[in-house]
Amino acid sequence: MRVTIRFIDGEIMQGTSEAATLSRMGFPVMLDGSNNRVAWVSLASIKYVLFKDTVHESGDGDPRDSQGMTKIVLHFVDGEIMRSFKDDTFSQDGEGFMLRFWDPEQNGLIRVIVSLHALKAIFFVNQWDSRNDDEKLKNPAPSGVLQPTNPPPVMPAPEGS
Repeated sequence: MRVTIRFIDGEIMQGTSEAATLSRMGFPVMLDGSNNRVAWVSLASIKYVLFKDTVHESGDGDPRDSQGMTKIVLHFVDGEIMRSFKDDTFSQDGEGFMLRFWDPEQNGLIRVIVSLHALKAIFFVNQWDSRNDDEKLKNPAPSGVLQPTNPPPVMPAPEGS
């Protein structure tokens, strides 16, 4: 399955993996276009893994937005904040949380594993922004607080020894 691994330090690695969870031992990935047969990625460095081949419920926007589901806001140790919903795929499995993110590039929901080691907290909220209208006008939300931040560019995989 095609995966994109986002690291806590901002690096991005792409490849394929048969792993479906984050185990205590790490996450195996076969890298694209490299000399490496497999890389065993440490859990301590993983922020999240995107399973790009798992697009579900394609459309113009996240279909869960109108379904009254509990909203979740993920605060990462590097300061990034992302949001999603507590749908039927949300669960803790191994050393991570399984959930789905809306991918605007693919216009669909994709499966994601978020590493427990990369999280500060997960907040379960009723609405994305609980401030009243006056507060929102006086103090607009900082960039990236209510929307996922843009990842850095993909870096080439390092060659093995």
